[in-house]
Amino acid sequence: MRWSVVCPVGRVQAEQGYAVYKSVPYGSVEDTMPYLVRRAQENRTVLQGIRKERDLLRLELHRRMRLGRGGR
Repeated sequence: MRWSVVCPVGRVQAEQGYAVYKSVPYGSVEDTMPYLVRRAQENRTVLQGIRKERDLLRLELHRRMRLGRGGR
């Protein structure tokens, strides 16, 4: 199956000039499991950072909205 059909988001990003690659681990379960576990932990860390950033943005938005109404 064509890559652009399987991953249309990646295709669009590549067309916009972003470097896009697809990684597919292969091998026995014993060989690939440590890699997959590491990736899952990395993704969890990224999500935690995104949540923190979202919360900070929300606080800043509320602060600015209060300032617009004469608050501090």
